[in-house]
Amino acid sequence: MRTRPRNTSTTCEEKLEKNIPARRAGADGEAGSIIFPTRQSAARSRIPSVLVLLALLACAESPTEPVATSVTIMPRVLAMVGVGAGATLVAEVRDQNGRIMTGVRVLWTSSNTSVATVDSRGEVTATGYGHAVINATYEAAVGAAAAIVEQPIRSVIVVPTNDTVVVGDSVRYRAYAIYENGDTVPNAEPVWSTSDPVLVSVEAGTGLATGKGEGKATITATIRGTDGSAGIKVVSPDWAALVALYRATDGDNWDRNQGWLTDAPIGQWIDVTTDGDRVISLELWDNNLNGPIPPEIGNLSEVFHLYLSDNGLTGPIPASLGKLRNLVTLMLSSNDLTGRIPVELGNLHRLRTLSLWFNNLTGTIPASIFRLQELEGLHLTGNNLTGSIPAAISNLTKLRWLHLSSNDFSGPIPVELSSMTRLYNLSLGGNDLTGPIPPELGRLSELGTLSLGGNALAGPIPPELGELSGLRSLDLRDNDLTGRIPPELGNLGSLQYLGLINNYLSGSIPAELGDLYSLTGLGLDGNNLTGSIPPELGNLRNLGYLGLQRNELMGTLPPELANLRELKTLYVDGNGLTGRIPQEFINLQLDSFQWNGTQLCAPANGVFQAWLRSIPQQRGGATCSSTGGP
Repeated sequence: MRTRPRNTSTTCEEKLEKNIPARRAGADGEAGSIIFPTRQSAARSRIPSVLVLLALLACAESPTEPVATSVTIMPRVLAMVGVGAGATLVAEVRDQNGRIMTGVRVLWTSSNTSVATVDSRGEVTATGYGHAVINATYEAAVGAAAAIVEQPIRSVIVVPTNDTVVVGDSVRYRAYAIYENGDTVPNAEPVWSTSDPVLVSVEAGTGLATGKGEGKATITATIRGTDGSAGIKVVSPDWAALVALYRATDGDNWDRNQGWLTDAPIGQWIDVTTDGDRVISLELWDNNLNGPIPPEIGNLSEVFHLYLSDNGLTGPIPASLGKLRNLVTLMLSSNDLTGRIPVELGNLHRLRTLSLWFNNLTGTIPASIFRLQELEGLHLTGNNLTGSIPAAISNLTKLRWLHLSSNDFSGPIPVELSSMTRLYNLSLGGNDLTGPIPPELGRLSELGTLSLGGNALAGPIPPELGELSGLRSLDLRDNDLTGRIPPELGNLGSLQYLGLINNYLSGSIPAELGDLYSLTGLGLDGNNLTGSIPPELGNLRNLGYLGLQRNELMGTLPPELANLRELKTLYVDGNGLTGRIPQEFINLQLDSFQWNGTQLCAPANGVFQAWLRSIPQQRGGATCSSTGGP
């Protein structure tokens, strides 16, 4: 129903009829009347004619009735959720001049009352699901609005439901809305948010989540007021490598595994040290790791120190370790590793310590190892390595510790080792090395340990070794060395151990050895030494072990040996020694004294005999007779 606006205007004719009464008059007409001019009176009627024209113009500008030309409905689109939902529409009518027409009532209609109805006040009620057009009509003008009635959303599903990303990496989440009847909501556009922007950022319009720090967060998708969520775990780039190591080496049975495989940042896992979110040190030595080293360990690209020694690791050393370009320390010693030393370890240009000793490694030392210019320690003792000791090893000019003992190396000792002037420890014992001891080794002025025992080295002991003023241990036992003991060895004032056992050395014991005041162990047994025992050996106040057995020594035991108050072991058996054991020996607190196989005799007095019985391990000969002999 519509109502026409009230019209209070008068027509042009009525105005003229009322205000300008026309009457025919004479040439002089009355005042106030309008005389329509004739041809004869044109001059006299010019002014009254103008008045008539103005009156006609005024009539033409008078208001006309407004006509409705448009109807606008607000809102243009009405979205409702669920049957019974309601909303109110407002209609605005404008006339031909664009002015709002007030006081009008439009006619409301719905194109589909099974979806939405509308009453005379513009109140829309949802009656079903779908689309309807709501019209508002006034006279010939019609406005339209869309009414959309949707089913209620039962749930929002986010996929993936849970995901793990590395710090810096991203994952795109997707969301699906489900109507109550189980249908999928078409064209649903979720708005995304995160529970912890510090750990995870998410693009509100795309669902792209990016890990920023280690931890857990919740990603939420909101579709038309209904939320769905999924979990996200942000881990260190090294997380997967640590998990692989744990699983490959029976981590559940490690001695120390606190924190491992929990949601805690990896820096809180025991024996893992991190800088930021990256592993810089892994210290799992002596921790009951059993199984192979997984290749994923090579993904710890920021690690500096890798300690896996003293475990039960098996299988080969992964070539992927060669990717750890920041590695400074690699310790895999005392395991059951097999196979060859990977050539790829030669890529570890920052490596300072390579410790592989006491495994079951085979093959030769890869030439690539000799390119490790920063290497200070090369520990390969106790494997099954073969071949010769390459001269190229001398390229390792910063090397301080070279441990190649207890392998199957053969051939001569390379003279080139003498150029490695920073060497502190040179251990080549327990191999099949042949040839002489290079005199050039006397140039290694910083050498503290020289261990060449257990080979087949021949020839004399170079007197140049006496120039190694810092030497603390000289082990030449179990070789085929010949000649005399160089008296120059008496210059080794820092020497603590001298082992010349089981060679073919001859001649007398140099008295100069009595100048080795730091000596704690002197092993000369198993040679062809002759002459008497130098009394100067009594100057070795720190000596705890003196082995002179199985030689061809003659004469008596020097009473000066009683000055060796630190002596615990004294072996003189198997020599041609004669005479009475000095009574002064009762001042020695020996644990082991062997003098059998000699012509020595023990004093018969009770004090000496009591002392002799107090020695835990004592093997000797006869008691002296009254004449002093056995």
